[in-house]
Amino acid sequence: ATFFTGYLAGIYPSQAARHPNRAPLQLVGEFGKTRYPDREAVHISLVSQATLNHLSEIAGRQIDVRRFRPNIVLDGVPAWGEFDWVGKEMQLGTARIAITARINRCLNIEVNPETGERDISLLTLLQKNFQHTQTGVLAQVITNGTVAIGDTLRIAE
Repeated sequence: ATFFTGYLAGIYPSQAARHPNRAPLQLVGEFGKTRYPDREAVHISLVSQATLNHLSEIAGRQIDVRRFRPNIVLDGVPAWGEFDWVGKEMQLGTARIAITARINRCLNIEVNPETGERDISLLTLLQKNFQHTQTGVLAQVITNGTVAIGDTLRIAE
């Protein structure tokens, strides 16, 4: 926690990040045992590059993929096409996954990953253009395996 507090202070955080009630940073959990708290264990997230490109087009500027923190970015899938897989089992590399849900987004996607400042109202943009605030899908890992850049994703037989 001391290391990260010093590191973050050294990269010119926003004024909000310097607020005394938000510092110093405190890490909670145990190494190897703690997981991201708003996801079930053995879930991964996937998003289509075409979805990100479409969102960038609507926003009028390039949207950095890091805003969405996906585990896997897919090429060759139409914009928003990943939504059609909810409820299906898929083969990804040698792993089998089940697409369980669309990902409902929070205000984190509005934060520029370079500056830490909220700079694009992506939730409003999503709601206005699509009547939802979702991007990407969650998948439960059914059987583990290896996944590499260039592997294909297909509906499991």
